[in-house]
Amino acid sequence: MCPFFTFCAGMLYTCARPDRIDLSNEVNERNRTFMSADTYYPSSEDVCFAGCHFICNPDIPEEAAPFFRKRFALDSPAKKAVVHLCGLGYHELYVNRTKADGSLLTPPQTLYDKSAYYRSYDITGLLVPGENVLIVLLGNGLYNCFDGMAWYFDTAPWRDRPKLIMRCSIETESGKSIVLRSGRDFETGQSRILYNMLFGGETADFTVPAAEDAPAVTAALTKCPGGLLKPFTGPSVEESDPLPPAAVIQLSDHRWLYDFGINRAGWVHVNAAAPCPARLVLRYGEQLKDDGSLDTSNIDLYTQKRRFQTDEYILDEHHSITDARPHFTYHGFRYVEACVEQGELSSLSLTAYAVHSKTDRIGGFSCSDKTVNRIFSMAETATLSNLVNVPTDCPQREKNGWTGDASLSAEQMCLQFDVSGLFTRWLRDLRNAQRPSGQLPGIVPSHWFGYNWGSGPVWDSALFELPYEIYRCQNDPAPLKENYGAMKKYLSFLETMAEDSIVSFGLGDWCAPFADTKGIACPTAVTDTAYYYYMVNIAACTAGLLGLWDERSDYLALAERIRNAFYERLYDPRTGMVQGHCQTAQGTAVYFELLKGEDAAMAAKRLAEMVIENGGRLDYGIVGSKTVPETLSRYGYGQLACDMLLYDGFPSYRHWADMGCTALPERWDMTASLNHHMFSDVCRFYMRRVAGLGLPDFKKKAVTFTPDFPQPLSWAEAWTDTPEGKFACRWAREGDAVRFCCFAPEGYRLSLKLPPGYSGAECGAGNFLILSRSPL
Repeated sequence: MCPFFTFCAGMLYTCARPDRIDLSNEVNERNRTFMSADTYYPSSEDVCFAGCHFICNPDIPEEAAPFFRKRFALDSPAKKAVVHLCGLGYHELYVNRTKADGSLLTPPQTLYDKSAYYRSYDITGLLVPGENVLIVLLGNGLYNCFDGMAWYFDTAPWRDRPKLIMRCSIETESGKSIVLRSGRDFETGQSRILYNMLFGGETADFTVPAAEDAPAVTAALTKCPGGLLKPFTGPSVEESDPLPPAAVIQLSDHRWLYDFGINRAGWVHVNAAAPCPARLVLRYGEQLKDDGSLDTSNIDLYTQKRRFQTDEYILDEHHSITDARPHFTYHGFRYVEACVEQGELSSLSLTAYAVHSKTDRIGGFSCSDKTVNRIFSMAETATLSNLVNVPTDCPQREKNGWTGDASLSAEQMCLQFDVSGLFTRWLRDLRNAQRPSGQLPGIVPSHWFGYNWGSGPVWDSALFELPYEIYRCQNDPAPLKENYGAMKKYLSFLETMAEDSIVSFGLGDWCAPFADTKGIACPTAVTDTAYYYYMVNIAACTAGLLGLWDERSDYLALAERIRNAFYERLYDPRTGMVQGHCQTAQGTAVYFELLKGEDAAMAAKRLAEMVIENGGRLDYGIVGSKTVPETLSRYGYGQLACDMLLYDGFPSYRHWADMGCTALPERWDMTASLNHHMFSDVCRFYMRRVAGLGLPDFKKKAVTFTPDFPQPLSWAEAWTDTPEGKFACRWAREGDAVRFCCFAPEGYRLSLKLPPGYSGAECGAGNFLILSRSPL
């Protein structure tokens, strides 16, 4: 670590634009073909599915889960055995009654008529000499969303019965090679799962035989889903963190309420025994009615009174089940209401498991204030609950990949979790969803919903923001390169929507607290044009990475025209006010550097005055949640920003914590979902502005730390891991001073940016004593 530090009180820190990196040209997709018949004809780079057929079971009810079975014999132990399987919508592979691996809810949902993922399983250790049996369970997932609810996935062009294509290659120690290909020699039948729907839940009948022993018929050949088969790239969805109930309350003779103490995505494992035939019904939810029973009214508003977040288990006489769980759905819940609707149970226990994509933790934050730590934990829980194959909005009501939510949380996610693989994979689906005109939908994957409502520049910025944050936080330019062609198409589309470089359409500062009562809502022209400017600058950066200097110059010129138009039409330099006269408008203009120099400082000052005039309360929605606290901190109002977040009352993050939330609600008044991540940029603010964690400039080998030292905190610390190593910092009060310590990989030049009124002295490498002119 380099001991050299630069002290610069009040300096505005901005990341330098990256210079050229020698990269190959953008990779073009190879032309692979799905025939309209039932056989897949692969290209030379594919796993060889030649001779393999898509198969299905057309005879069982569509809400049931079919199984597919293949029996075969080996004359000696397996030396190497691999299964390549595409099973839609979700699949689980079992070998000799053992699950092939720990992955769940796989493969990820896609635009199935554009692409579908296959997975590869090493099953060598699960095979035995003699008789063996492969079982594949198929669930509906989003592929056959027969109950489409408000999002109309029941009308998706790809919708069909669950189907699979499979190839199993086996080499035995005796030297034999065996290839099993899906086709009419596979058996199929109805599994124990009588009902499965992504939103509705699952019903399992344990009175019928398991798939290994159940009666079966010959599988039917069927058409392919229409898209290209592509190998799955991680991360997989897994279950973790088992929780026993914090409380169990008996509501009536056959009804109990289980409180697991935390609202997250997942399910419960069921252990139960029945002296007589019984039916156990589990309903999942986030809140309770006044009488203590489950209340799903905040999240079931789009169900149109259909089944929602409900699992059922049917038991036979003198029968017990152990660790039973759903296979093809998951839920968002803190509470589970258990009801024995038929018969009775002699024992029942439930254990809650979290379910999300395996995204390793790479960053964190902690401080002396319990409420701040709790807010940080609430945001983390909301983030993980909405990383289930794709970045979703909520784990119960929709499970949709809303692009705006992902864009607003991208930097926070990249600082805290290894989401590069998940983001990169989802961006492929986003490109597949892009229309020839460049237009994007508000949710991905999408069949047709979200193009003409539910999108707009703020939401569409996910195409730019996700790869850019992977580049900034993890020094990986590949996602920017891969998406540059789609970025260009989108910006061409935006040009058709712009009037004199100003754009105003789609969704804006969603879920502002007073929008309905006081009319405080940021004009979309402000937020849309700001994001237009931001996206053009990212395109210029990407063109530079690719060595496309003329295109870079064109985009920089376009960005300057947008900034000038914003200044002339949406900003009043005499008053420092941005059109809309609200916190989000002021913060957004400064955050995205549409205003610079004295104009930016004046606008930030007006923003601080607005917060004070509003009694220290925030008045922003999800866009402002990213831009307002950051702008205040940049311009010396960090204490005001922290006080605003911790305001003792509505609306604030503290209010959510005081009201018992364990994740982040969708709305400040908590009248809808209680597990949305779209306000979770507060984690980034605490890491980078409160603790002061710097974001490294990997090319220049430099990093600037930016602590605010706000009260009532007596210490704070943050860290993040990168491919080059860990960056970390910690500060603590020592009387009237603050000691600040930081760490970076060897060879980095470190700078320390202090708030106005502070000065510092070096006491050793990475160790500083910070003084202020006024009492701390």
